[in-house]
Amino acid sequence: MLRLLALHEGHADHLIKNHWEMVDMCIIQYLPMMAESEVDDPQAHLKYHNLCLRFLSNLFSTSCFRNFVKDAANGLPLLEFCVFSL
Repeated sequence: MLRLLALHEGHADHLIKNHWEMVDMCIIQYLPMMAESEVDDPQAHLKYHNLCLRFLSNLFSTSCFRNFVKDAANGLPLLEFCVFSL
């Protein structure tokens, strides 16, 4: 459900301003570490990863998020995550 909220400018702006640290920890930092460790359920891991990519792509469709990632401190970790996801 959260993924769908990211489609609207106001909701995306709220997520970025108030919850970006959680998004960073739960997606951008967590998934690469999880991939390096032993994963009990590879299928669940893949589904979570795909869901996170959809969430981030929905955020990217908003202008406030595109402005947010123009700052290298915000954009570089996201870029590294996208490269990891390839």
